[in-house]
Amino acid sequence: MKTDLRHLMAYLRAMEYSMEETPAVDAPKPIITISRQRGGLGTIIAHKTADFLTQQSNGKEPWVVVDRSLAQRVMDDHHLSERLSRFFTEGQTASIQDRVEEMLGLQPSRWTVVEKMAQTMMHLAEIGRVIFVGRAANLVTAHLPQAYHVRVIGSLERRVQRVMESEKLSKADAEALVRKSDYDRSHFVSNYFHVKPDDATLYDLTINTDRVSAEKAVLLILQLLPKSGLHRTEEEKISHLHIEALESP
Repeated sequence: MKTDLRHLMAYLRAMEYSMEETPAVDAPKPIITISRQRGGLGTIIAHKTADFLTQQSNGKEPWVVVDRSLAQRVMDDHHLSERLSRFFTEGQTASIQDRVEEMLGLQPSRWTVVEKMAQTMMHLAEIGRVIFVGRAANLVTAHLPQAYHVRVIGSLERRVQRVMESEKLSKADAEALVRKSDYDRSHFVSNYFHVKPDDATLYDLTINTDRVSAEKAVLLILQLLPKSGLHRTEEEKISHLHIEALESP
């Protein structure tokens, strides 16, 4: 399920070859961003969605999930120090040594790293058929009409339970990990993008995995995409029903 660097590079080579062999089309290829909470199944949903979309085209239009592998891609694209890769992990607090090195100009500032991360995201978004997990991808790509933004949430209790089971932790340790992750992610988004990740207006779809399974979540996400499988006549029927409902007393 994990997307490693080899998988990502194979995808990039395939898409670059496809772009060379196929004439350019007017409509850009879609991308999906998934903002998630620790233990909320966001990464699982991303991979299930990518697998389904790839299989739907018999592998001719592959989708790739970009999560932690993005850190390595940034390192390669911009020749940044490998030591900075930990910036993309859950813990984003710099050590005193890091701060001193930054002030002395011995390593790029964190703002520089975020800028390079955004540039890498935009490069991948131009290729298309990418599902970004986390890293404020919904904010980086917010201006792209072909980008569809999903927020995956769940109750603290249920997320803690999942982390306990998946990582073999005690309830206390799992809850501490989930709370720290929630804080780190919220701090990252608010510090660098000046918004709150739980702002519902940032997303096209919010999925509560306390009530919606990963499989059903994939079906909901598919409805956001062009050629989602919903016939135009069915879309028109829904539209008419909506208008009638608004007009009824």
